[in-house]
Formats: sequence, structure tokens, C-alpha cells
Amino acid sequence: MIVTLNPSADAAMISDGANTNYGSETRLWVGEQYGATSLRRSLIKFDLSAYSGQICSSAKLRIYDTGTDLTNNTRNLIIYRVKRNWGGATVTWNKYDGTNSWTTAGCGSPGNDYDNNLVGSVSLPNPPSAGYIEVTITPSYINEWLSGSLTNYGFCLYTQSESDDMHEFYSNDNASNRPELVLTFKSAGYFHMSV
Repeated sequence: MIVTLNPSADAAMISDGANTNYGSETRLWVGEQYGATSLRRSLIKFDLSAYSGQICSSAKLRIYDTGTDLTNNTRNLIIYRVKRNWGGATVTWNKYDGTNSWTTAGCGSPGNDYDNNLVGSVSLPNPPSAGYIEVTITPSYINEWLSGSLTNYGFCLYTQSESDDMHEFYSNDNASNRPELVLTFKSAGYFHMSV
């Protein structure tokens, strides 16, 4: 009844590389690097099509912090559901699919680019330490994807303040310690696996 998924797509968005796609990078970033003015946010999407109609009773997102010290502050990592059909190989800070603009650059407009409901948050340490950060995701938001009442365009990751608080995580393009979405289902018949 527990399923562990790796992303079907992920990508960082960087404000000072606003027209560059970072979907093949082995790193994801969130926040603002101290001493710089570059904002960074990351998108992660998981394919849930094999579990349509199932009921999720618990969910957590696991992302591996590289431990690289890029922050001067302790901040919260906050996660929302994306409302735009972004592409891992095409998304940029300015465009969600390489052609169409975000309402506000960087998946920045609540209600338009991302859903207003906060689906999860966790405190990020200062200084960072290498290892998985686990974020509990409210299961009802996963169930809206599973039922089809809301289209699954994945998550956008931000730091709450975006000021001297950047963290670096491994992406799905890294050879190990890739992001994971761990789901527990109420119905029987599922087993633990990685894809």
C-alpha cells in the first residue's frame, strides 16, 4: 500500500537566467543566494496515472539537500500545486512551456500560476546539512489529482522569504538521491517500489 515515485519531470527556474531552461541540471534550487539578487524556484511533477481513483491516506515529498552552504537564514520551504502545463525541457522563469508566459514570472501568481492552497511546508536548517528533507503533503490535495477533479501539473517549491536563504537539492537527473513522492493508499494491492 506504499508507493515511492521518482519525478516524471523537474526543473529549476532562475530569475537571472530568465529565458534559460534548467531541466537537465542535476540540481534544483530554491530561495535567494546570499550576496546575490537571483531568485530560484523549482518545479517537480510525478506521474500518478497508474493510481487514478485510488485514495491516498498519507503523502510526503522527499528531496535531498546537497548540504552546500548557500544561506544565511533559517527559512520554511513551502509547496504549492502548479496550475500551468509546464514542460521539464522547456520551462523557464519567464515561460511555463517555452512559448506561453507565466501570469507572473517564476510561477509567481497565486490562483493563476499556482493553486492558493499551501500543500506542505518544512523548516530548512541554517547551515544546511546533507540528507533528505521530508515534507508532509496534505493527502486531500493528492486525492484531487487522483480523482481527476484537478489536473496534475506537479508542485512548485519556494522559500517563504526568498532573502539570503538558498538551498540546493539533487534533481531527478542526478545519479542518486533523487526526489521522491511517497504515497500510502487506503486500498489494498499496492506495494513499495521505485520507478
